[in-house]
Amino acid sequence: MGLISILLAAIIIAVVSVTVLPKQLGILQPKSNESSSSGQMTPLGVQKSQMQVQLTVMQFMNALRNSAPPINDLESAKTAKAMLTSRARLRISDDPLRISGDLLRFVGIEELPDQGSRIEAVEAIDENTVSVILGLYSSGSGRAARTVTLVFENSSWRIDSVSLTD
Repeated sequence: MGLISILLAAIIIAVVSVTVLPKQLGILQPKSNESSSSGQMTPLGVQKSQMQVQLTVMQFMNALRNSAPPINDLESAKTAKAMLTSRARLRISDDPLRISGDLLRFVGIEELPDQGSRIEAVEAIDENTVSVILGLYSSGSGRAARTVTLVFENSSWRIDSVSLTD
C-alpha cells in the first residue's frame, strides 16, 4: 500500500504542478541546466523544480507516518531525517527510541493526522528557499496548517524548518 500512496501522490503533484503552481513559484533553481540563455529557467525547468519540492514534502510525510506508532519503522525514520538540511538534522536524535518522537516534535505535532495531509500553497522565497503551506487533517481537531521551509542543499531540496501557520 505504501507504493500505491507514493504513486498517487506523484500523480496528484504532477496535475497540480501543471495546472496551479507555475505562476506561484517563479524561478527556483537558476543554476539549472534547463536555464535559458538569459539565465532564467524555462517553464519545463520550473515545473520540474515544483514537482521536486512537492515530492520532497510528500515523501517526508510518508516516511514520518511510517516511523510513528503503530508502525514504528526505524528505516522510515532514518529516511525522514535524511530529507532534512544538515542544520535541521542536528535537532533529531539517532537513538532508535527517540528519533520518531523528535521528528513529530520537529513538525510540531504529537500524533499523526488521521485524515492525511495536503500541500495547499507553494511560494519561492529566493532561488534556494521555498515555503510550502501544508494542511494536516485530523478527524478530531480538523485542519492544522504548517509552513514547511525547504532549502536547496547538496543538489536537492531539503526540509529546513516547520512552523505553525496562522
